[in-house]
Amino acid sequence: MDSLAPHKHLYQDLSNDTPHEIVHPLIDKDQKFDIVATVWIRDVKGTKTRDKNLVETVIFTDTIFSGIKMSDKNIRTSVNLDIPTDVL
Repeated sequence: MDSLAPHKHLYQDLSNDTPHEIVHPLIDKDQKFDIVATVWIRDVKGTKTRDKNLVETVIFTDTIFSGIKMSDKNIRTSVNLDIPTDVL
């Protein structure tokens, strides 16, 4: 066993002519995708978090990045988010 590559038997066999047997990543370097963020606020009416009186409300949901690729670096965004302070 090679200590630099201990799992060589799991590597892709490039001589294999059956592409349906090759595992491919879900997102490659050229695939574009979006990132959506959702912020929930939790109002606990009981004493335990698994209590049936737990109420969760969405206070923000939006697509914060659209059409980005894995090769995109140092991208930034900002969102307008109002957090109700009465529950804090």
